[in-house]
Amino acid sequence: MKVSCKWLREFVDIPFDNNELAKRITMAGLEVEEIAWQAQNISRNILVAEIVSIEPHPSSEKLKICRINTGNETITVVSGAPNISMHTKVAFAPPGTQLGSKKKVEKITILGVDSCGMLCSEEDLGLVDESSGIIILSDSIKPGGKASAHIETEDAIMEVSVTPNRPDCLSIIGIAREVSALTGNSLKLNKIKLPEIGLRSSEFISITIEALDLCTSYTGRVIKNIKVEKSPSWMQRRLKASGIRSINNIVDITNYVLIETGHPLHAFDCNTIKGKKIIVRRSREGETIVTLDGTERKLSEGMLLIADERGGIAIAGVMGGKDTEVTDRTSDILIESAYFIPSSIRRTSKALSLSTEASYRFERGADPEILEFASDRVSQMVTMLAGGKICSGIVGETIKKHQSKFIHLRDERLSSILGIKIQREKIMSILQNLGMQVKTQSEGGLSVSPSSYRHDIENETDVIEEIARINGYENIPSLSPNITAELIGKEDNRRTAVRKLKSELVGMGFNEVINFSFINPSDATKLGIDIEKAVSIKNPLSEEQSIMRTSLLAGLILTASLNTKRYNPDLRIFETGKVYLPDSASDLPNERLYLSALISGKASSSSWLEKPRDTDFFDLKGAIETLADSRGINIKFEPFTHNIQFLSIAESADIIVNGTKCGFAGKISKDLIELFELKAPAYIFEIDLDSIEFPDRSLIKFSPLSKIPPSYRDIAVVVPDNISSEKIMQCIADTGGKILEAVTLFDLYKGKPVADGKKSLAFSLTFRGKENTLTDQEISETMKSILNFLEKDLNAEIRS
Repeated sequence: MKVSCKWLREFVDIPFDNNELAKRITMAGLEVEEIAWQAQNISRNILVAEIVSIEPHPSSEKLKICRINTGNETITVVSGAPNISMHTKVAFAPPGTQLGSKKKVEKITILGVDSCGMLCSEEDLGLVDESSGIIILSDSIKPGGKASAHIETEDAIMEVSVTPNRPDCLSIIGIAREVSALTGNSLKLNKIKLPEIGLRSSEFISITIEALDLCTSYTGRVIKNIKVEKSPSWMQRRLKASGIRSINNIVDITNYVLIETGHPLHAFDCNTIKGKKIIVRRSREGETIVTLDGTERKLSEGMLLIADERGGIAIAGVMGGKDTEVTDRTSDILIESAYFIPSSIRRTSKALSLSTEASYRFERGADPEILEFASDRVSQMVTMLAGGKICSGIVGETIKKHQSKFIHLRDERLSSILGIKIQREKIMSILQNLGMQVKTQSEGGLSVSPSSYRHDIENETDVIEEIARINGYENIPSLSPNITAELIGKEDNRRTAVRKLKSELVGMGFNEVINFSFINPSDATKLGIDIEKAVSIKNPLSEEQSIMRTSLLAGLILTASLNTKRYNPDLRIFETGKVYLPDSASDLPNERLYLSALISGKASSSSWLEKPRDTDFFDLKGAIETLADSRGINIKFEPFTHNIQFLSIAESADIIVNGTKCGFAGKISKDLIELFELKAPAYIFEIDLDSIEFPDRSLIKFSPLSKIPPSYRDIAVVVPDNISSEKIMQCIADTGGKILEAVTLFDLYKGKPVADGKKSLAFSLTFRGKENTLTDQEISETMKSILNFLEKDLNAEIRS
């Protein structure tokens, strides 16, 4: 929001300059993004000049030939301004002056007379959108000085970033209230006294609210005998500084009060309202309205509409209708001041793709108790600037009034959260300057009632936050946490494990991705996920985000697809996050922490050192084993048993940790590769981390490297295809005893002379003694035991 510092100072005394003001507002939670000084936008070349003679132009009745004194010389300028007169001081732009981004003053000839410069209007300097005459400066100013020092502007304009929970700060008074709390100076809000006439507003209009659940209050006041014309330049300047275009004095007044109070208002041409009746109702199917911008808009059934006996005359809280707009012919107006339910305005604005200053405020939550004040303020300004006669009384209905609630603020709780003690008097002053009611309680605290414009204050913690930010976050000392000896190094083992696993994956060249927790049912169906069992979202942002994920794989595959389309096919990505599984025993889903990863494309980049190769299942398997080794986890791979349609069974396996199935790994099927337009085979794994008991790595003991030389033996066995190499290695390890240090598979062979349905596996065995070098006899006896065990228990055939 653009805030005029000059305007702001009319409502509160500010004892410091604009830069300090911006700093303090920012420290209180309302970020000032920038400060723009309007006078700085006025070119330094523009001078104060005095008109010393005026002659009529020989070829035009509208133009005048002016001789002006710039302090150093006298120059001829041709001007058509209606308000030029002898010896007035004006703003003069000499040739070469840049006015705005497009307009540059040049020496020109106008109907045969040379004009060496330009007499400037407020429009020329960008202060207003429209002006009919040049700027007239004070008679006391001497010619030759810089005009920017003497031209009335709005001084400094602060661009304040207001968070969605603080709609009360979308106004000058709202920001002034914050400054009042920061400085301790009172807010200047004078009571408005209106010169009402004998006629009553109820004689000219009636109001009925039919949509009681969408509009809790709607009021109107009639003002007669107005004169519609241009607004005075001071109002135009303030509106332009606030980013609003000037239209006419009546519309400008409603916009002026909108910026001042934060409450949107609307002016209807009272004589165009059919039946002299306002009806606040829902729109009907197929109903249309032509809005002020000249666009015919088709309304959905149920949108909140302001209507007369003929039809809609305004889209409530968004934009007025063309049929009842204020024009040059308008003599009587109806001032609308209402409160609409925010969710209704938000839906309407979004559905119509129509966002206005009014809808921006209404959909965030207006002040339900400011209606009469805002209406009075508009009425007051109409009498001042348009000569209107205010009819007595306000017409309307208020279905539901704001209910004040009191929050118990405990001294002990305040000190506990902030870590400091603040004097009771200062606390009360802060809260009262923020517009809250405060009562002292004997039980060591205060009773605080938030104002009607502070929808965001709901509990004791919210009140404490208000005190903290106004008192100053910088006044809360930085203290080291009180850590006892027994807490040192006691980080949660699971959190540590997950953090280490992520770090290990990054070390292996993986990149972490973060996807939404909700997915598209269409994508889930493609992956074979039963969407009937997925947790559905009652109010999804879109159909594409309407169910909670039961796996991380959908996000990884979509990420891979997007990267492939962006010419980045070589991928190693992973994600950790919650999945949401249906739970028949509870209304809430079963949240589980999963780890998933995907690899695709080339395993290494092309270089002179090695030829590039495609990634395969064993790259994925190696990554999983590296993760397991890093955390001391005993991991196994067994034949794939999951009912997952998008994996290739031939290149997939179950992941077993400590005898429990906790995940799977495999190759994405060819059909899915084509469906998501991946350019290369892709491999994925997914592990349920919550099903794994991570060992405490702090208990690991290390042994020095052995000085005893190792001995090596190789064996080859032929076994049926259904016997895994892992099972054979486990048998060898169990039989080898303490002197067997390692078993490694180094060859797999199928084909002649090995019979069909069988395979040949070759293993390298490493033997080492603990205290002395092993003899051949010791190793031979152990090898004999291993071979006998393999022949007898696994029916293995020993190859010579």
